[in-house]
Amino acid sequence: MNISKFPNAFYVGDIVHHYNEYKGKKYVCYKRKLSLITLSEHKKIVKEKLAICYFMVVNGEVMKIGQTSGEDGLHSCMGFYGVAGLDDPSQTRFGINLLMREEMEKP
Repeated sequence: MNISKFPNAFYVGDIVHHYNEYKGKKYVCYKRKLSLITLSEHKKIVKEKLAICYFMVVNGEVMKIGQTSGEDGLHSCMGFYGVAGLDDPSQTRFGINLLMREEMEKP
């Protein structure tokens, strides 16, 4: 489904490779976690404790729909997906992390 079908949705930022490499001793699948880079006008709302629905979108197509009402808002929710591969994630978090990485590597 195309994101244009959701008239109240708004873009808050991009998922990117974190600038620091993992330097720990345990085996990890990836050397860098993924991070949410937020647009400056949405920095406050991303960290607020709100019950929200979020969409992960690639080229206008909605790939995942989720919800969060956590303590640190969308920021902490995306953090769970971003560190999958550096910790002991659930299969779902690891799979979404893998799919995000695959999309990021496409030309």
